[in-house]
Amino acid sequence: MKKIIVMALIFSIFGSIFASTYKVNSVVGNVSVETKDGFKSIEVGQEILGVETIKVGINSSLILEDEKGVKRTIKSTSRGSAEDLFISAFSSKGTLKKAKIVSSNVPEVVESNRKGVATASSRASEAKADFDWDE
Repeated sequence: MKKIIVMALIFSIFGSIFASTYKVNSVVGNVSVETKDGFKSIEVGQEILGVETIKVGINSSLILEDEKGVKRTIKSTSRGSAEDLFISAFSSKGTLKKAKIVSSNVPEVVESNRKGVATASSRASEAKADFDWDE
């Protein structure tokens, strides 16, 4: 039992030594970090550990900088650890390029080859002809 406690203590010490930290460069809107007392607002210049949970509200954003000076923008409605959000964030430009279709290998549809789609009403009308009704 003592070995397990000692190993857990050693891993927690090394984990805190090698944990990445991020500096907050910009905060827009409602951005908070989870503490033992609940969520608290983040301020510019604050240091955040990579394991801490960040919550970015609607119409809000956060710019984090790592130890190497790389900056990433975390967009609104994001929630997760600082490290996960930093890794998954796109560049600060945040725009996607629209692609154009140059060529396609899908054959054109020939109108004469189309058949009607069976619906419940069409199946009912076909089934009605199969029965003899006594009135």
